[in-house]
Amino acid sequence: MSQTRNLVPIIRKAQSGDPAAMTQLMKKFDPLIKNNARYGRTYLDEDEYQSLRLLVFIMIQAFDLDLYLNGGNH
Repeated sequence: MSQTRNLVPIIRKAQSGDPAAMTQLMKKFDPLIKNNARYGRTYLDEDEYQSLRLLVFIMIQAFDLDLYLNGGNH
């Protein structure tokens, strides 16, 4: 949980438009994205990789930090 909470300030910055924060988050999640783009294959599917990167970008923007920090209670 502490590692996740450490992402909170970076997510807040990324959601407010800080490109360096978004880059930092995308780099952090890149190994997971690549792993999923290879799933069941011996090679990296570039189209799947780009689709997953876009999905992660959208998810970061849409993630409700306040809901997360309040334990799901608004």
